[in-house]
Amino acid sequence: MILHSPIFLRSPRHVSVAGSAGQVTRVQLHMFNSPSGFPVAPTYILEKPIPSTLITENTYDIAPWIRKFINFSTPAQVPTVVETPAAHYCYCYVKVYLDGVLEDNLAGFTYKYICFDGFGWHQEGNNPTPPLSLMTEGTYYTEETNGLGNLTVWNPDPSLNDMYIEYAHPDGSPTFSTLISNEVNNMPNVHPVLASVGANVKIYQGVSVIAQYKFIPSCEPKYTPIKCEFVNKNGAWQRIVFFKASKTKISVKTKDFNMMPSSVDYSPDENVTQSFNINGNESITVNTGWVLESYKQTIAELMHSEHIKLENKPVVLKTKSTELQENINNKNINYKLEFNYAHSTLNYNS
Repeated sequence: MILHSPIFLRSPRHVSVAGSAGQVTRVQLHMFNSPSGFPVAPTYILEKPIPSTLITENTYDIAPWIRKFINFSTPAQVPTVVETPAAHYCYCYVKVYLDGVLEDNLAGFTYKYICFDGFGWHQEGNNPTPPLSLMTEGTYYTEETNGLGNLTVWNPDPSLNDMYIEYAHPDGSPTFSTLISNEVNNMPNVHPVLASVGANVKIYQGVSVIAQYKFIPSCEPKYTPIKCEFVNKNGAWQRIVFFKASKTKISVKTKDFNMMPSSVDYSPDENVTQSFNINGNESITVNTGWVLESYKQTIAELMHSEHIKLENKPVVLKTKSTELQENINNKNINYKLEFNYAHSTLNYNS
């Protein structure tokens, strides 16, 4: 049995209540980050009457209210399957009332949601259902060392013990399988034993493969790879690596004033023009190196992300547009992006 229905929060999530003109509709939201922390009293109450005989349905967008309960800490690289930090997703139990009468679908609740801070593309329609594996399927390049990364998987019914991840050597053997036993799980992209050679990865639900990935280690002898962690379109941390040249730049802002001399007989050693409130910002330009055409999906998700870290330092994307390249046009595909570090160089804001 599915414990909770999954929803995205960066797309609208509408709850509709139909009735007759003048009837009062009410939606109660009970939000929490852990199944053991359910609040008896509603966190928020949204209420309004049915407006007229022509408009007999009220619609509430509950997603903005729920987003406050998600907080992304620094992503942690894990060597095996572990429970995802509770703050990276949340639960919302909804009670819908019409004139004080509860629409009871789930033993005292109308809806029970598990919520991820993800979004859907316009072509996917209004709030598509999150997939079980919260990372787009495809081929990714990793580091030969320290390249475990992070993959998040949602298990709709952990009691069945039917979901597991299988890591296979690129040659097919050996393979390693691990049970996915929590409702929301973090696991490495590559099994630690296979980190230097890469892996073909499959996520199973019963006998069905619900997601497949290929992770290829890349040797970069010349440049220092830059690890980028970002929250993807499914609301989970994901890693890509920028393998090629990176350049750091610093810029400063000041307020300049012409100073009054201390006396008529001024000293030529004193400043006439003086700078105040000096502060700066560092930026970094990075390159992926040669990647597959499928990387355009990853780059698109990165450019829409609200949480990005380079080597565990928070950044914001300065690049606002880039060509999503195709092999037919560019035989060698490289993505060049620029980021601003998300803080001033000095430890105060100006």
